[in-house]
Amino acid sequence: MQNIRLNNRKVTPDEVIQEFNREPDRHYKYKLAIVRFKEECCLRGLPLKGQKVTTNAVVQGLQSVSAILELARFKELCCLRGLALNGQKVTPNEVVQDYRAARANLELARFKAECCLKGVLLNGQRILPDAVVKDFPDNPRGKLGLARFKADCCLNGLALNGQQVTADVVVKDFQAVGVFLELAHFKEQCCLRGLALNGREVTPDEVVQGFPNSPEGKLGIARFKEKCCLRGLELNGRQVTPDEVDFPDSPEGLLGMARFRGQCWLKSRALNGQLVTPDEVSKGYQAARATLELIRLKEQCCLLGQSLNGQQVTPEAVVKDYQEANASLELARFKQECCLKKLPLNGQQVTPDEVVKDFPDSLNGRLGIARFRAKCCLMGLLLNDQQVTPQAVIKDYERGGWWLERAIFYAQLALNARELNGSLLDNQKVLEAFNKVPGDNSSRQVRYLIQRLKHPQQYHETNEAREILQTAWQILNSVSSKDDEQHRLQSLLQFMAMYHELPIDCQRVSAEQVYQSLTLLRSSFQNSRLHFFFLSHCHITRQSVNGRHIHKSQVLECLQSFPAGTALRHALGFWFEQSICEANLMENILYNLKAVAPSRWDSDGACGYATSASQHSFANEAVAGSGAQQSLSKQWSKTGEPAIPDTQLPRLHALKLKTLEIIQEVNRFYADPPILITGSYARFLQNRCSLFIDIDIQCTSEESARRFLDKLQILNTDSDTDIPQSIIIWAIPGCQATKQPKVYSVHLNYGDLGTKVMGLHISVDTGVTDEKATQLAAPGVERTFSDLSFAEQIRSLNDMLGFLVDNLDLLTVEFQKGAVFELPETLLFNNPKTPDERIYGLLTCALMSLSYGRDFIALHSSGGKPDLPPDSPQEAFQRLHTLTANLQTQLNSHAYRVDFELIVKGLLSTIHNESDDDIERKDLIKLLLEMLQPPGEGQ
Repeated sequence: MQNIRLNNRKVTPDEVIQEFNREPDRHYKYKLAIVRFKEECCLRGLPLKGQKVTTNAVVQGLQSVSAILELARFKELCCLRGLALNGQKVTPNEVVQDYRAARANLELARFKAECCLKGVLLNGQRILPDAVVKDFPDNPRGKLGLARFKADCCLNGLALNGQQVTADVVVKDFQAVGVFLELAHFKEQCCLRGLALNGREVTPDEVVQGFPNSPEGKLGIARFKEKCCLRGLELNGRQVTPDEVDFPDSPEGLLGMARFRGQCWLKSRALNGQLVTPDEVSKGYQAARATLELIRLKEQCCLLGQSLNGQQVTPEAVVKDYQEANASLELARFKQECCLKKLPLNGQQVTPDEVVKDFPDSLNGRLGIARFRAKCCLMGLLLNDQQVTPQAVIKDYERGGWWLERAIFYAQLALNARELNGSLLDNQKVLEAFNKVPGDNSSRQVRYLIQRLKHPQQYHETNEAREILQTAWQILNSVSSKDDEQHRLQSLLQFMAMYHELPIDCQRVSAEQVYQSLTLLRSSFQNSRLHFFFLSHCHITRQSVNGRHIHKSQVLECLQSFPAGTALRHALGFWFEQSICEANLMENILYNLKAVAPSRWDSDGACGYATSASQHSFANEAVAGSGAQQSLSKQWSKTGEPAIPDTQLPRLHALKLKTLEIIQEVNRFYADPPILITGSYARFLQNRCSLFIDIDIQCTSEESARRFLDKLQILNTDSDTDIPQSIIIWAIPGCQATKQPKVYSVHLNYGDLGTKVMGLHISVDTGVTDEKATQLAAPGVERTFSDLSFAEQIRSLNDMLGFLVDNLDLLTVEFQKGAVFELPETLLFNNPKTPDERIYGLLTCALMSLSYGRDFIALHSSGGKPDLPPDSPQEAFQRLHTLTANLQTQLNSHAYRVDFELIVKGLLSTIHNESDDDIERKDLIKLLLEMLQPPGEGQ
């Protein structure tokens, strides 16, 4: 079972059985040993005489030797692993009955403990920890089992007698039964998680001292030092270097050292002064006779494009090795990676159907299928020629009792604007899904809420952001004993409050408070990374701390705390230099434009406007189309180059480049490209403006928009990557009643602070076509893009304004009669309770549409005359003039105009200039009041 070779070849299960059969006196012990071996073959999927060993065959063998307790134990394994017996699943109730029949009280208590920890139902109900504790017998083995269960409750946040199980209680129980090795391992877990013991954190030094002087203890110390080295935890007051990790000279030690070398290779950590190569890792696994680990190394080399023994590892070679090792689960997982990463196998792409077929019929196999189906759902991959629906994935998880995966999938649906049963998930439903998972899931809940938090760009979003932040803070405060992750999340929430200028517990958060919170975190690579991003943010945005600016040298000093030559340090340093370059370029451009900077600056230098996302590009064009911008354009026409002294455009961030490639990939699916570029990026590619902030996109169908969003999922990284990156999507529903298109807002975030690298504003308008679209070339991207033509921009505006001119009064009457339309982006009136408030929301939409029309006219006029591109539709532009004038007239004479103006002015008087958000809301209200006046008259 250990894959140990005999005479340089693997020993087969059939040979083992033959050896058993040679024993002349086959008494009870030998018969039981044969059955147990068959049981192992059954559980591991190893064939005997060319056939799979069934669960029924094992049960019959155990019954033949009257092994009642062993039979109950095997049924427990079948129950927990989801293996069928006589064609049916073994229920927890059956296992309980069998243990009671065998009078195995300790085994019964252990089984109930497993059910409690995994959320398995017994008699249709969850088993509470209090019920489990009562079942452990009052003897040494029972006390040890109880101590282990309390340790699990402590580490998983399960309450006992209404209170959290503290580490102090667990330590006392382990000491009472005299299991010092387990006590040392528990202290190790407390140290790694940052749990308090006797009111303070357990230090790595205490953990090392707690291991007994035995082979197992020495191996435990080596494994703990390895974790300290890889996580950046300090031992004896300094970081543990790879050279200080010393495994004992034993089979387990050889394997441990080989695995550690593998981690050093992956993380670019030097060992004995040199970087570890895959060849060295391979030799270590061969010396340890670790066949499966060696194949996994080949898989990593294949996926990373690394050579092994001077040759590239092909997917075919990895598949062959897994097949020879009968590692069906690992084989399926590898094929899954090939499918998702589009690695060809035997010259063909691996299809999702092939992946599903390869997963074994076991508990882990079925869980693997459920997780893969979830990925197919989120990435838009077809299974059996059909889309995998969110409802189907939820049923998979509920059927298997995988409540944590179900909750995580709920969060993924919400973060990707995917509907479940016809509606988007709100935050409360996601939090409730996590509440159904046994144990403490506060960290997962808070991480989800942090991802949902975005800068409030509109009036109504401020209350939503404040509520999200306060809810997350309360969740963390409800945890009586916080671990390192929860302390880190508290620091992150304080930064979010400072950055977004939102209060926590009605108090503003300063940069000094954030800095102090970060300095209290223990020393580790993860915490240092968070500290690095904060210092970088303060340096780039010139945010002072304790009245002093953060200098570049301070950021670089923090960078030095990461081991030299590692991939992490290189990635952090590269990001920092690139961010400085982008910030300096932005500042130089604004200086040369002599333009007034917008009131809000995002962390990547992008400005956000309080405008409807569906018309985001028009608002940006109005700013970019100022007199200074037009003056700069004239300089370009003379010199052929942007008038930016001594600056060069920085290389596009890898996330941005990948996003542009995905746009092209989706367009290749269609004869007529459905994704059209508009706004500042289109003008940037046309050399009509000096920079772009976000990318504005028009999609000609919901299907193409969804396909694009699904393909963006590949940009999400796992939580254990060196630097996390994520894609967060918000959906803004359209409104058929007012002909407003559906809109998606996408943030590409990078780093621990969720720095927005770029935003995407996607409007779905089925009336848009790519006729007369210009092909635009983007630097660093192979194919060209189609832009939204000038004619289409005017048509879209004219359609919107024309509809409002024809239907504003009719919709007002409908609202007066009690009609309820979900109007998107009504800014000040997003949660209307009365017909009047719905009418005020309608007027807000009309005023903002009027603002877009005016801005567009101003952008394409010079000296009061049209300044249009060649071959532009003059009649359509004139119609835009007419429609804006007509809508202005209707608004001036609207029956609710006076009441609306009074209410808006009342809101203006309640806002104090305490923050940038207050100023922005004030500017928005002033804009609405200005739009109520004819052009040129002022407010």
